[in-house]
Amino acid sequence: MSKTLKRVLIGLAVLAAVLFIGSRVLFHQTKKASPEQVVEYTQADKKIEVFYCRPSKKGREIFGNLAPYDKIWRTGANEATTFETSHDINVGRQKLPAGKYTLWTIPNPEHWTVIFNTEMYGWGLKINQDSPRKPEFDALNTELIGLSIDSIHAHLGWVQNVRENTGVYFDFPIIADIDMKVSKLYGMLQPNESETAAVRAVFFMDPSKKIRLVMYYPLNVGRNMDEILRALEALQTSDKYKVAMPLDWKKGDKVIVGPPKTLDELNERINDDSLEKVDWYLAKKNL
Repeated sequence: MSKTLKRVLIGLAVLAAVLFIGSRVLFHQTKKASPEQVVEYTQADKKIEVFYCRPSKKGREIFGNLAPYDKIWRTGANEATTFETSHDINVGRQKLPAGKYTLWTIPNPEHWTVIFNTEMYGWGLKINQDSPRKPEFDALNTELIGLSIDSIHAHLGWVQNVRENTGVYFDFPIIADIDMKVSKLYGMLQPNESETAAVRAVFFMDPSKKIRLVMYYPLNVGRNMDEILRALEALQTSDKYKVAMPLDWKKGDKVIVGPPKTLDELNERINDDSLEKVDWYLAKKNL
């Protein structure tokens, strides 16, 4: 082995060690600023354990600022809080089976939504980075499936490249549509764009396998993940409460109530003081 090559290898080894030590120091410093806490509750053979990293306020405004209202929060610093129960328990009026969950919340000035997620997530992707987006889809009980006209090996290379360069790991299925059969069926090969590259598209499919919403983007425009999540939550809210969403609706905003269809419904609408009545046929309410 030449002296030059040996020096290069030694230099790379030293650099790797410095990077590793630096990352460990950064990790421990962040942990120290937000120390780990474990809270346990035991009764007979039943046990509940909550693990979380206690955030330091440091004069900052937490709720509505660092933890925005009406957005999913990992409920702690550095990583998602975990909640583990040895037995089935009731949370509100719903049964929570025994097991370990990550605990997510949606803060709101008037009420909070608590989400128990069976998915486990590691320590934060990057220091001071917002929560990864996948937990937001998990919390909305939504599975992600990707598709491109590249091969499986191209997908593996792309996933690894993104992970190495950004710290983001795509662990959802990606379909290799090499013969472009699916892309053509779903209108992803569009005129004046490309005959060999699929446009960026998003399809919302409900549990009955019905496509509810389609978003198409040209090849030179990236998707808007905030809008995708907003639209997903709007569809689910509409299905659950049988309401419609006004312009720019987001979680926590008022929804539109369907117009009355009978005289009795009309009279009930007129006398309902809980509604914001724009007119007899157009009214809004809080959920």
